[in-house]
Amino acid sequence: MRHRVASYSQESQRYVDMADPEWVLPPALAEDPQARVVWERLAGEVQAAYRALRELGVRKEDARFVLPNATATRIVVTMNFRELLHVFRLRINPAAQWEIREVCVRMLECVYLIAPNVFGDLRAELRTKYATFFTSEG
Repeated sequence: MRHRVASYSQESQRYVDMADPEWVLPPALAEDPQARVVWERLAGEVQAAYRALRELGVRKEDARFVLPNATATRIVVTMNFRELLHVFRLRINPAAQWEIREVCVRMLECVYLIAPNVFGDLRAELRTKYATFFTSEG
């Protein structure tokens, strides 16, 4: 949400029932069996607490406060090509958080198919510089 030359529309947990949420886990949790056990325990407790609050008549907008950051949401972003190129330069980088980096790699691959003349040079540069972030040779 830091990029101001963009427009964002995000799914609201205030209105969407989150009794059975989708989770997004970092690789450090998803790939470590012991960490995964800790996560699964917490996720079960969170779901039970959310459902119990809703059964007590607590509104979704208040019950959502028990949800962790790992609760998935959907965002639609609109921005011009110049800002999108800027975002890719910043976020497809080892210093970027893994989740946004993965999303930006996917976005770059998608927009490259639509506008290769705009995104081709940056795509080639980033694929060379950060090959491990890209999974295919397309």
